[in-house]
Amino acid sequence: MHTKRWIPGLAATAVLLTGGGTAFADTSTPPTVSTAHATTTAASCNGNNCNGRDPIQAGCSGDAVTQYTLGTSVGTLEHRYSRTCNASWARITNSRAGTWFYVQGCYNSYVQTYNVPPGYNNAYTNMIPGGGPTIRVGDLAGHGPC
Repeated sequence: MHTKRWIPGLAATAVLLTGGGTAFADTSTPPTVSTAHATTTAASCNGNNCNGRDPIQAGCSGDAVTQYTLGTSVGTLEHRYSRTCNASWARITNSRAGTWFYVQGCYNSYVQTYNVPPGYNNAYTNMIPGGGPTIRVGDLAGHGPC
């Protein structure tokens, strides 16, 4: 199943991967929907209700902050957190197709994993509930603290 999505602030197309992952490329045409609309979407989930949901479609990306950044040999990982949604996700940039990455709850079973698809070098996972030091992001080249 493939679904087009737009990333606020980037001229990008996101593709829903098998298994629910998303990816975006920097080279596609700009969205027809204004980025102001995309960033002001009301949040449609909170905490556990956000598990497995896309942060942009759920309206959680508007207030997202980067909790920490992790540079690895295969890209730059970010732990993204939305206070409004009380949910986290991983974003990878400057990567390459085939790179596997994840966001994980350190003390529970929440995890979302993805591979950057062919033709893309940036991607983000769906969300897991919570934030702060009990969440980590990683790839085969390294991971953040837990």
